[in-house]
Amino acid sequence: MTNTEDAINLLMEAERQDLMAGEYVFFLLQHFEDNLWKYAMSNRKDLATMRAFDMAFVIGQKSNEGYDYYDFFEQVYERLKTHPFHTKLTSEKEVSPYSAYLHDAVLLYAMGLKEVLKDGKDPHDGGELLQRLKNKNNIYFYGASGLVHFDEEGERNLDYSIFDLQHTDDSTTFVPILHFDSHTKSIRPTPKFVSVIWPKGKPPTDNPDCGFDNKLCQWLSNDISLVILLVVSPLIGVSALVFIGLLLLQKFRLQTRLDGSCWCIINYNEITIIKEPKGVPALSLSTTASKTGSGGSYQTILSSTSYGLRDNAGKEHIYSTIGLFQGNQVAIKYMQNQSVSDIRKPSIIAEFNMLREMKHENLVQFFGVCIDPPKVCMVMQYCKKGSLKDVLRCTDIELDWMFKLSFAYDIVNGMEYIHKSSLKSHGNLKPSTCLVDSRLQVKLSGFGLWEFKHGTKHKVIPLENPKFEEMYWTAPELLRQDQLPFNGTPKGDIY
Repeated sequence: MTNTEDAINLLMEAERQDLMAGEYVFFLLQHFEDNLWKYAMSNRKDLATMRAFDMAFVIGQKSNEGYDYYDFFEQVYERLKTHPFHTKLTSEKEVSPYSAYLHDAVLLYAMGLKEVLKDGKDPHDGGELLQRLKNKNNIYFYGASGLVHFDEEGERNLDYSIFDLQHTDDSTTFVPILHFDSHTKSIRPTPKFVSVIWPKGKPPTDNPDCGFDNKLCQWLSNDISLVILLVVSPLIGVSALVFIGLLLLQKFRLQTRLDGSCWCIINYNEITIIKEPKGVPALSLSTTASKTGSGGSYQTILSSTSYGLRDNAGKEHIYSTIGLFQGNQVAIKYMQNQSVSDIRKPSIIAEFNMLREMKHENLVQFFGVCIDPPKVCMVMQYCKKGSLKDVLRCTDIELDWMFKLSFAYDIVNGMEYIHKSSLKSHGNLKPSTCLVDSRLQVKLSGFGLWEFKHGTKHKVIPLENPKFEEMYWTAPELLRQDQLPFNGTPKGDIY
Protein backbone atom coordinates (compact mmCIF):
# COMPACT_ATOMS: atom_id res chain seq x y z
CA MET A 1 0.00 0.00 0.00
CA THR A 2 2.06 2.90 -1.29
CA ASN A 3 2.24 5.48 -4.03
CA THR A 4 3.03 4.63 -7.63
CA GLU A 5 6.70 5.66 -7.58
CA ASP A 6 7.52 3.73 -4.39
CA ALA A 7 5.64 0.66 -5.64
CA ILE A 8 7.74 0.54 -8.81
CA ASN A 9 10.97 1.10 -6.87
CA LEU A 10 10.01 -1.79 -4.57
CA LEU A 11 9.48 -4.11 -7.54
CA MET A 12 12.77 -3.04 -9.13
CA GLU A 13 14.65 -3.76 -5.90
CA ALA A 14 12.95 -7.16 -5.64
CA GLU A 15 14.10 -7.91 -9.20
CA ARG A 16 17.69 -6.96 -8.32
CA GLN A 17 17.57 -9.31 -5.30
CA ASP A 18 16.31 -12.18 -7.49
CA LEU A 19 12.90 -12.34 -5.79
CA MET A 20 11.03 -12.53 -9.12
CA ALA A 21 12.10 -16.11 -9.93
CA GLY A 22 8.70 -17.55 -9.00
CA GLU A 23 8.91 -18.06 -5.23
CA TYR A 24 7.18 -14.83 -4.19
CA VAL A 25 4.12 -12.87 -5.29
CA PHE A 26 3.67 -9.12 -4.82
CA PHE A 27 0.26 -7.48 -4.47
CA LEU A 28 0.10 -3.73 -5.12
CA LEU A 29 -2.88 -1.70 -3.98
CA GLN A 30 -3.44 1.12 -6.47
CA HIS A 31 -6.43 3.30 -7.27
CA PHE A 32 -6.02 2.87 -11.03
CA GLU A 33 -3.87 0.13 -12.54
CA ASP A 34 -3.43 2.19 -15.71
CA ASN A 35 -1.63 4.98 -13.84
CA LEU A 36 0.93 2.52 -12.47
CA TRP A 37 1.76 1.08 -15.88
CA LYS A 38 1.88 4.48 -17.62
CA TYR A 39 4.26 5.81 -14.95
CA ALA A 40 6.48 2.75 -15.23
CA MET A 41 6.72 2.88 -19.01
CA SER A 42 7.28 6.65 -19.15
CA ASN A 43 10.22 6.49 -16.73
CA ARG A 44 11.89 3.10 -17.35
CA LYS A 45 11.44 1.61 -20.79
CA ASP A 46 13.66 -1.42 -20.37
CA LEU A 47 13.42 -5.19 -19.92
CA ALA A 48 14.23 -4.97 -16.21
CA THR A 49 11.03 -3.02 -15.62
CA MET A 50 9.05 -5.58 -17.59
CA ARG A 51 10.49 -8.47 -15.54
CA ALA A 52 9.80 -6.62 -12.30
CA PHE A 53 6.05 -6.88 -13.00
CA ASP A 54 6.04 -10.62 -13.80
CA MET A 55 5.24 -11.66 -10.21
CA ALA A 56 3.15 -8.57 -9.35
CA PHE A 57 -0.62 -8.32 -9.20
CA VAL A 58 -2.42 -4.99 -8.90
CA ILE A 59 -5.58 -4.62 -6.84
CA GLY A 60 -7.37 -1.58 -8.22
CA GLN A 61 -10.72 -0.18 -9.11
CA LYS A 62 -12.47 -1.96 -11.96
CA SER A 63 -11.74 -0.36 -15.32
CA ASN A 64 -14.85 1.24 -16.76
CA GLU A 65 -14.83 0.14 -20.39
CA GLY A 66 -17.04 1.02 -23.29
CA TYR A 67 -17.41 3.75 -25.84
CA ASP A 68 -19.41 6.05 -23.50
CA TYR A 69 -16.52 6.04 -21.02
CA TYR A 70 -13.94 6.99 -23.64
CA ASP A 71 -16.33 9.51 -25.23
CA PHE A 72 -16.44 11.28 -21.86
CA PHE A 73 -12.67 11.77 -21.78
CA GLU A 74 -12.69 12.98 -25.38
CA GLN A 75 -15.26 15.61 -24.40
CA VAL A 76 -13.21 16.64 -21.34
CA TYR A 77 -10.11 16.98 -23.52
CA GLU A 78 -11.97 19.17 -26.03
CA ARG A 79 -13.29 21.39 -23.21
CA LEU A 80 -9.82 21.74 -21.66
CA LYS A 81 -8.43 23.11 -24.93
CA THR A 82 -10.84 26.08 -24.82
CA HIS A 83 -11.10 29.14 -22.57
CA PRO A 84 -10.29 29.48 -19.70
CA PHE A 85 -8.16 26.31 -19.43
CA HIS A 86 -6.08 26.25 -22.64
CA THR A 87 -4.54 22.94 -21.63
CA LYS A 88 -1.20 21.72 -22.97
CA LEU A 89 -2.33 18.08 -22.98
CA THR A 90 -1.73 16.36 -26.32
CA SER A 91 -4.56 13.78 -26.25
CA GLU A 92 -7.54 12.52 -24.25
CA LYS A 93 -5.31 9.72 -22.90
CA GLU A 94 -3.56 12.31 -20.68
CA VAL A 95 -6.80 13.47 -19.05
CA SER A 96 -6.90 12.59 -15.35
CA PRO A 97 -9.17 9.60 -14.58
CA TYR A 98 -10.41 11.55 -11.54
CA SER A 99 -12.34 13.84 -13.87
CA ALA A 100 -15.02 11.13 -14.15
CA TYR A 101 -15.41 11.16 -10.35
CA LEU A 102 -15.59 14.95 -10.31
CA HIS A 103 -18.40 14.73 -12.87
CA ASP A 104 -20.35 12.29 -10.68
CA ALA A 105 -19.61 14.31 -7.53
CA VAL A 106 -21.28 17.34 -9.13
CA LEU A 107 -24.34 15.18 -9.91
CA LEU A 108 -24.44 14.05 -6.26
CA TYR A 109 -24.10 17.66 -5.08
CA ALA A 110 -27.03 18.66 -7.29
CA MET A 111 -29.16 15.87 -5.82
CA GLY A 112 -28.31 16.92 -2.27
CA LEU A 113 -28.86 20.61 -3.04
CA LYS A 114 -32.29 19.79 -4.45
CA GLU A 115 -33.29 18.09 -1.18
CA VAL A 116 -31.95 20.99 0.93
CA LEU A 117 -33.78 23.64 -1.11
CA LYS A 118 -36.97 21.58 -1.11
CA ASP A 119 -36.99 21.65 2.72
CA GLY A 120 -36.15 25.37 2.86
CA LYS A 121 -32.73 24.86 4.47
CA ASP A 122 -29.54 26.89 3.96
CA PRO A 123 -27.90 25.77 0.66
CA HIS A 124 -24.50 26.93 2.00
CA ASP A 125 -24.66 24.47 4.92
CA GLY A 126 -22.40 21.64 3.72
CA GLY A 127 -23.16 19.46 6.72
CA GLU A 128 -26.90 19.62 6.07
CA LEU A 129 -26.37 18.78 2.40
CA LEU A 130 -24.14 15.81 3.20
CA GLN A 131 -26.61 14.47 5.77
CA ARG A 132 -29.40 14.52 3.18
CA LEU A 133 -27.32 12.41 0.83
CA LYS A 134 -26.44 9.93 3.58
CA ASN A 135 -30.11 9.55 4.49
CA LYS A 136 -30.95 8.67 0.86
CA ASN A 137 -29.04 5.38 0.69
CA ASN A 138 -31.24 4.21 -2.21
CA ILE A 139 -29.55 6.47 -4.76
CA TYR A 140 -28.57 4.66 -7.96
CA PHE A 141 -27.35 6.22 -11.18
CA TYR A 142 -24.97 5.34 -13.99
CA GLY A 143 -22.41 8.15 -14.20
CA ALA A 144 -19.14 8.75 -15.98
CA SER A 145 -17.26 6.58 -13.45
CA GLY A 146 -19.72 3.70 -13.71
CA LEU A 147 -22.62 2.58 -11.55
CA VAL A 148 -22.90 4.80 -8.44
CA HIS A 149 -24.72 3.47 -5.38
CA PHE A 150 -24.14 3.65 -1.63
CA ASP A 151 -24.45 1.47 1.47
CA GLU A 152 -26.26 2.24 4.71
CA GLU A 153 -23.28 4.25 6.02
CA GLY A 154 -23.18 6.53 3.00
CA GLU A 155 -20.08 4.87 1.58
CA ARG A 156 -19.95 4.25 -2.16
CA ASN A 157 -19.92 0.62 -3.26
CA LEU A 158 -17.05 0.21 -5.71
CA ASP A 159 -16.15 -2.73 -7.92
CA TYR A 160 -12.54 -3.91 -7.80
CA SER A 161 -10.41 -6.11 -10.01
CA ILE A 162 -7.11 -7.97 -9.75
CA PHE A 163 -4.90 -7.11 -12.74
CA ASP A 164 -2.10 -9.21 -14.22
CA LEU A 165 0.47 -8.07 -16.76
CA GLN A 166 -0.23 -9.78 -20.08
CA HIS A 167 2.14 -9.76 -23.07
CA THR A 168 0.78 -9.93 -26.62
CA ASP A 169 2.31 -9.38 -30.05
CA ASP A 170 0.90 -5.85 -30.19
CA SER A 171 1.14 -4.56 -26.64
CA THR A 172 1.93 -5.18 -23.00
CA THR A 173 -0.69 -4.05 -20.52
CA PHE A 174 -2.48 -4.95 -17.29
CA VAL A 175 -5.54 -7.15 -17.89
CA PRO A 176 -8.26 -7.77 -15.26
CA ILE A 177 -8.35 -11.47 -14.35
CA LEU A 178 -10.69 -11.43 -11.33
CA HIS A 179 -13.55 -9.05 -10.66
CA PHE A 180 -15.34 -8.28 -7.38
CA ASP A 181 -18.96 -7.20 -7.92
CA SER A 182 -20.02 -5.02 -4.98
CA HIS A 183 -23.68 -5.42 -5.92
CA THR A 184 -23.76 -9.23 -5.74
CA LYS A 185 -20.74 -9.55 -3.37
CA SER A 186 -19.20 -12.15 -5.67
CA ILE A 187 -15.79 -12.77 -7.23
CA ARG A 188 -15.52 -14.28 -10.70
CA PRO A 189 -13.00 -14.54 -13.54
CA THR A 190 -13.35 -11.92 -16.26
CA PRO A 191 -13.92 -12.70 -19.97
CA LYS A 192 -10.41 -11.38 -20.69
CA PHE A 193 -8.79 -13.90 -18.35
CA VAL A 194 -6.88 -16.60 -20.17
CA SER A 195 -4.20 -17.84 -17.77
CA VAL A 196 -1.51 -16.56 -15.45
CA ILE A 197 1.96 -17.39 -16.72
CA TRP A 198 4.16 -18.37 -13.76
CA PRO A 199 7.97 -18.36 -14.15
CA LYS A 200 8.18 -21.91 -12.77
CA GLY A 201 5.02 -23.14 -14.48
CA LYS A 202 2.94 -23.13 -11.29
CA PRO A 203 1.98 -20.73 -8.47
CA PRO A 204 4.38 -20.45 -5.50
CA THR A 205 3.52 -22.42 -2.35
CA ASP A 206 2.28 -20.78 0.83
CA ASN A 207 5.44 -21.88 2.68
CA PRO A 208 8.92 -23.01 1.56
CA ASP A 209 9.40 -26.78 1.50
CA CYS A 210 11.55 -26.66 4.63
CA GLY A 211 9.72 -23.75 6.26
CA PHE A 212 10.94 -20.21 6.66
CA ASP A 213 13.47 -21.25 9.36
CA ASN A 214 14.38 -24.68 7.81
CA LYS A 215 12.98 -26.58 10.83
CA LEU A 216 10.84 -28.88 8.68
CA CYS A 217 13.90 -30.52 7.09
CA GLN A 218 16.04 -31.10 10.20
CA TRP A 219 14.67 -34.62 10.82
CA LEU A 220 16.25 -35.86 7.55
CA SER A 221 19.64 -35.93 9.28
CA ASN A 222 18.52 -39.09 11.04
CA ASP A 223 19.97 -42.08 9.05
CA ILE A 224 17.11 -44.49 9.82
CA SER A 225 14.50 -41.98 8.80
CA LEU A 226 16.39 -41.33 5.60
CA VAL A 227 16.50 -45.08 4.70
CA ILE A 228 12.79 -45.48 5.37
CA LEU A 229 12.09 -42.39 3.30
CA LEU A 230 14.15 -43.63 0.33
CA VAL A 231 12.64 -47.15 0.30
CA VAL A 232 9.02 -46.75 1.36
CA SER A 233 8.18 -43.34 -0.05
CA PRO A 234 8.60 -44.29 -3.75
CA LEU A 235 6.29 -47.30 -3.33
CA ILE A 236 3.65 -45.25 -1.57
CA GLY A 237 4.09 -42.45 -4.08
CA VAL A 238 3.64 -44.68 -7.13
CA SER A 239 0.52 -46.30 -5.67
CA ALA A 240 -0.93 -42.94 -4.75
CA LEU A 241 -0.18 -41.50 -8.19
CA VAL A 242 -1.91 -44.39 -9.96
CA PHE A 243 -4.99 -44.05 -7.74
CA ILE A 244 -5.09 -40.26 -8.05
CA GLY A 245 -4.53 -40.49 -11.79
CA LEU A 246 -7.57 -42.71 -12.24
CA LEU A 247 -9.70 -40.34 -10.18
CA LEU A 248 -8.45 -37.28 -12.05
CA LEU A 249 -9.06 -38.92 -15.40
CA GLN A 250 -12.66 -39.64 -14.49
CA LYS A 251 -13.12 -36.15 -13.08
CA PHE A 252 -11.53 -34.60 -16.15
CA ARG A 253 -13.94 -36.38 -18.49
CA LEU A 254 -16.92 -35.14 -16.52
CA GLN A 255 -15.55 -31.65 -15.92
CA THR A 256 -14.58 -31.11 -19.55
CA ARG A 257 -18.17 -31.56 -20.61
CA LEU A 258 -19.55 -29.39 -17.83
CA ASP A 259 -17.01 -26.57 -18.11
CA GLY A 260 -17.63 -26.25 -21.80
CA SER A 261 -21.18 -25.04 -21.18
CA CYS A 262 -21.18 -23.44 -17.72
CA TRP A 263 -19.13 -20.36 -18.69
CA CYS A 264 -22.02 -18.93 -20.68
CA ILE A 265 -24.86 -19.42 -18.16
CA ILE A 266 -25.88 -16.14 -16.51
CA ASN A 267 -28.14 -15.72 -13.50
CA TYR A 268 -30.88 -13.33 -14.64
CA ASN A 269 -30.91 -11.68 -11.20
CA GLU A 270 -27.33 -10.50 -11.81
CA ILE A 271 -28.60 -8.25 -14.62
CA THR A 272 -29.88 -4.78 -13.69
CA ILE A 273 -32.58 -3.75 -16.19
CA ILE A 274 -32.02 -0.14 -17.31
CA LYS A 275 -34.61 0.39 -20.05
CA GLU A 276 -37.32 -1.51 -21.86
CA PRO A 277 -38.39 -0.94 -25.48
CA LYS A 278 -41.87 -0.01 -24.23
CA GLY A 279 -43.07 1.37 -20.95
CA VAL A 280 -41.40 3.45 -18.26
CA PRO A 281 -37.57 3.41 -18.38
CA ALA A 282 -35.74 1.91 -15.44
CA LEU A 283 -33.26 4.82 -15.49
CA SER A 284 -33.98 8.33 -16.78
CA LEU A 285 -32.64 11.85 -16.46
CA SER A 286 -35.60 12.79 -14.31
CA THR A 287 -36.19 11.63 -10.78
CA THR A 288 -38.80 8.89 -10.68
CA ALA A 289 -40.52 7.42 -7.68
CA SER A 290 -41.39 3.73 -7.57
CA LYS A 291 -42.73 1.80 -4.62
CA THR A 292 -40.56 -1.00 -3.33
CA GLY A 293 -41.58 -3.57 -0.74
CA SER A 294 -44.57 -3.42 1.52
CA GLY A 295 -43.44 -0.24 3.27
CA GLY A 296 -44.03 1.94 0.24
CA SER A 297 -40.52 3.45 0.17
CA TYR A 298 -39.42 5.45 -2.87
CA GLN A 299 -36.25 5.18 -4.92
CA THR A 300 -34.35 8.03 -6.66
CA ILE A 301 -32.90 6.95 -9.99
CA LEU A 302 -30.70 9.08 -12.27
CA SER A 303 -28.69 8.56 -15.46
CA SER A 304 -26.41 10.78 -17.51
CA THR A 305 -26.42 8.67 -20.66
CA SER A 306 -28.54 8.33 -23.80
CA TYR A 307 -29.60 4.87 -24.90
CA GLY A 308 -30.81 5.21 -28.49
CA LEU A 309 -31.54 7.34 -31.53
CA ARG A 310 -33.51 10.56 -31.01
CA ASP A 311 -35.84 12.07 -33.58
CA ASN A 312 -36.44 15.77 -34.25
CA ALA A 313 -38.89 15.91 -31.36
CA GLY A 314 -36.22 14.61 -28.98
CA LYS A 315 -37.99 11.28 -28.52
CA GLU A 316 -35.59 8.45 -27.77
CA HIS A 317 -36.05 5.16 -29.66
CA ILE A 318 -35.03 2.01 -27.78
CA TYR A 319 -34.62 -1.15 -29.89
CA SER A 320 -34.20 -3.82 -27.20
CA THR A 321 -34.25 -4.36 -23.46
CA ILE A 322 -31.14 -2.72 -22.02
CA GLY A 323 -29.43 -4.00 -18.89
CA LEU A 324 -26.27 -3.65 -16.84
CA PHE A 325 -24.12 -6.77 -16.41
CA GLN A 326 -20.67 -6.72 -14.80
CA GLY A 327 -20.37 -2.99 -15.51
CA ASN A 328 -21.28 -3.39 -19.21
CA GLN A 329 -24.39 -2.12 -20.97
CA VAL A 330 -25.97 -5.17 -22.58
CA ALA A 331 -28.89 -5.92 -24.88
CA ILE A 332 -31.23 -8.68 -23.74
CA LYS A 333 -32.90 -10.72 -26.48
CA TYR A 334 -35.71 -12.88 -25.10
CA MET A 335 -36.27 -16.21 -26.84
CA GLN A 336 -39.68 -16.86 -28.40
CA ASN A 337 -39.36 -20.50 -27.43
CA GLN A 338 -38.98 -20.53 -23.64
CA SER A 339 -38.33 -24.29 -23.51
CA VAL A 340 -34.56 -24.57 -23.15
CA SER A 341 -32.58 -27.07 -25.21
CA ASP A 342 -30.30 -29.49 -23.39
CA ILE A 343 -27.45 -27.14 -22.46
CA ARG A 344 -25.16 -30.14 -21.80
CA LYS A 345 -25.59 -31.58 -25.28
CA PRO A 346 -22.15 -31.86 -26.96
CA SER A 347 -23.29 -30.12 -30.15
CA ILE A 348 -24.73 -27.17 -28.18
CA ILE A 349 -21.59 -26.97 -26.04
CA ALA A 350 -19.60 -26.80 -29.28
CA GLU A 351 -21.80 -23.87 -30.41
CA PHE A 352 -21.08 -21.93 -27.22
CA ASN A 353 -17.35 -22.65 -27.41
CA MET A 354 -17.20 -21.41 -31.00
CA LEU A 355 -19.01 -18.21 -30.02
CA ARG A 356 -16.62 -17.66 -27.10
CA GLU A 357 -13.72 -17.51 -29.58
CA MET A 358 -15.45 -14.92 -31.80
CA LYS A 359 -13.90 -11.63 -30.67
CA HIS A 360 -13.58 -8.86 -33.26
CA GLU A 361 -14.26 -5.12 -33.41
CA ASN A 362 -16.97 -5.67 -36.03
CA LEU A 363 -18.78 -8.47 -34.17
CA VAL A 364 -21.22 -8.00 -31.29
CA GLN A 365 -19.71 -9.38 -28.08
CA PHE A 366 -21.61 -12.36 -26.64
CA PHE A 367 -21.79 -12.50 -22.82
CA GLY A 368 -23.98 -15.56 -22.23
CA VAL A 369 -27.52 -16.87 -21.86
CA CYS A 370 -30.15 -17.06 -19.13
CA ILE A 371 -31.92 -20.44 -19.11
CA ASP A 372 -34.55 -20.03 -16.37
CA PRO A 373 -38.10 -19.70 -17.85
CA PRO A 374 -39.82 -17.31 -18.39
CA LYS A 375 -36.60 -15.29 -18.70
CA VAL A 376 -34.79 -17.42 -21.29
CA CYS A 377 -32.71 -14.90 -23.21
CA MET A 378 -29.38 -14.10 -24.84
CA VAL A 379 -27.16 -11.36 -23.36
CA MET A 380 -24.93 -9.46 -25.76
CA GLN A 381 -23.25 -6.11 -26.30
CA TYR A 382 -25.70 -3.19 -26.63
CA CYS A 383 -25.48 -1.00 -29.75
CA LYS A 384 -27.44 2.17 -29.08
CA LYS A 385 -28.04 3.21 -32.72
CA GLY A 386 -30.07 0.09 -33.41
CA SER A 387 -29.59 -1.80 -36.65
CA LEU A 388 -28.37 -0.64 -40.04
CA LYS A 389 -32.00 -0.84 -41.13
CA ASP A 390 -32.96 1.68 -38.42
CA VAL A 391 -30.09 4.04 -39.27
CA LEU A 392 -30.87 4.02 -43.00
CA ARG A 393 -34.55 4.75 -42.31
CA CYS A 394 -33.75 7.60 -39.88
CA THR A 395 -34.12 10.87 -41.78
CA ASP A 396 -32.29 12.77 -39.01
CA ILE A 397 -28.97 11.09 -39.88
CA GLU A 398 -27.33 12.36 -43.06
CA LEU A 399 -25.17 9.67 -44.64
CA ASP A 400 -22.64 10.71 -47.27
CA TRP A 401 -20.64 8.26 -49.38
CA MET A 402 -17.82 8.14 -46.82
CA PHE A 403 -20.28 6.91 -44.18
CA LYS A 404 -21.74 4.34 -46.56
CA LEU A 405 -18.29 3.06 -47.53
CA SER A 406 -17.41 2.88 -43.83
CA PHE A 407 -20.50 0.74 -43.19
CA ALA A 408 -19.59 -1.53 -46.10
CA TYR A 409 -16.01 -1.88 -44.87
CA ASP A 410 -17.16 -2.81 -41.36
CA ILE A 411 -19.49 -5.50 -42.74
CA VAL A 412 -16.80 -6.97 -45.01
CA ASN A 413 -14.25 -6.86 -42.19
CA GLY A 414 -16.57 -8.75 -39.84
CA MET A 415 -17.59 -11.29 -42.48
CA GLU A 416 -13.97 -11.99 -43.39
CA TYR A 417 -13.28 -12.81 -39.74
CA ILE A 418 -16.32 -15.13 -39.55
CA HIS A 419 -15.37 -16.96 -42.76
CA LYS A 420 -11.86 -17.60 -41.42
CA SER A 421 -13.14 -18.78 -38.03
CA SER A 422 -14.43 -22.20 -37.00
CA LEU A 423 -17.98 -20.93 -37.62
CA LYS A 424 -17.19 -20.71 -41.39
CA SER A 425 -20.29 -18.67 -42.31
CA HIS A 426 -22.91 -16.26 -40.93
CA GLY A 427 -26.13 -17.52 -42.52
CA ASN A 428 -28.33 -14.63 -41.39
CA LEU A 429 -26.75 -11.48 -42.85
CA LYS A 430 -29.28 -8.69 -43.46
CA PRO A 431 -29.71 -5.03 -42.43
CA SER A 432 -31.49 -5.95 -39.18
CA THR A 433 -28.52 -8.09 -38.00
CA CYS A 434 -25.97 -5.35 -38.77
CA LEU A 435 -26.04 -3.34 -35.53
CA VAL A 436 -24.61 0.17 -35.19
CA ASP A 437 -22.93 1.42 -32.00
CA SER A 438 -22.61 4.97 -30.65
CA ARG A 439 -19.66 5.66 -32.96
CA LEU A 440 -21.58 4.50 -36.05
CA GLN A 441 -19.43 1.40 -36.32
CA VAL A 442 -21.22 -1.67 -37.67
CA LYS A 443 -21.12 -4.83 -35.55
CA LEU A 444 -22.54 -8.07 -36.96
CA SER A 445 -24.99 -10.12 -34.90
CA GLY A 446 -27.47 -12.96 -35.40
CA PHE A 447 -24.92 -15.70 -36.08
CA GLY A 448 -24.30 -18.99 -34.28
CA LEU A 449 -26.21 -20.86 -31.52
CA TRP A 450 -28.67 -22.27 -34.07
CA GLU A 451 -29.35 -25.54 -32.27
CA PHE A 452 -29.69 -23.76 -28.92
CA LYS A 453 -32.21 -21.28 -30.37
CA HIS A 454 -34.18 -23.59 -32.67
CA GLY A 455 -33.41 -27.13 -31.49
CA THR A 456 -32.07 -28.02 -34.95
CA LYS A 457 -29.42 -26.91 -37.42
CA HIS A 458 -31.70 -26.93 -40.48
CA LYS A 459 -34.64 -24.76 -41.42
CA VAL A 460 -37.70 -26.08 -43.22
CA ILE A 461 -39.68 -23.54 -45.27
CA PRO A 462 -43.40 -24.11 -44.55
CA LEU A 463 -45.63 -24.60 -47.58
CA GLU A 464 -48.50 -22.77 -45.89
CA ASN A 465 -48.03 -19.12 -44.93
CA PRO A 466 -44.29 -18.90 -45.67
CA LYS A 467 -42.65 -15.72 -44.40
CA PHE A 468 -41.23 -14.44 -47.67
CA GLU A 469 -39.74 -11.31 -46.10
CA GLU A 470 -37.39 -13.49 -44.03
CA MET A 471 -36.12 -15.18 -47.21
CA TYR A 472 -35.44 -11.97 -49.12
CA TRP A 473 -31.72 -12.11 -48.27
CA THR A 474 -31.32 -15.87 -48.83
CA ALA A 475 -29.25 -17.06 -51.80
CA PRO A 476 -31.26 -18.83 -54.57
CA GLU A 477 -29.29 -22.09 -54.34
CA LEU A 478 -30.25 -22.34 -50.65
CA LEU A 479 -33.92 -21.63 -51.33
CA ARG A 480 -34.03 -24.62 -53.69
CA GLN A 481 -33.11 -27.01 -50.86
CA ASP A 482 -35.81 -28.84 -48.91
CA GLN A 483 -33.94 -28.15 -45.68
CA LEU A 484 -31.57 -25.19 -45.76
CA PRO A 485 -28.87 -24.90 -43.06
CA PHE A 486 -29.33 -22.09 -40.54
CA ASN A 487 -25.62 -21.24 -40.74
CA GLY A 488 -25.82 -20.93 -44.54
CA THR A 489 -22.68 -20.98 -46.69
CA PRO A 490 -19.86 -18.49 -47.38
CA LYS A 491 -21.16 -18.01 -50.93
CA GLY A 492 -24.65 -17.42 -49.56
CA ASP A 493 -23.24 -14.72 -47.24
CA ILE A 494 -21.58 -12.98 -50.19
CA TYR A 495 -24.90 -13.04 -52.08
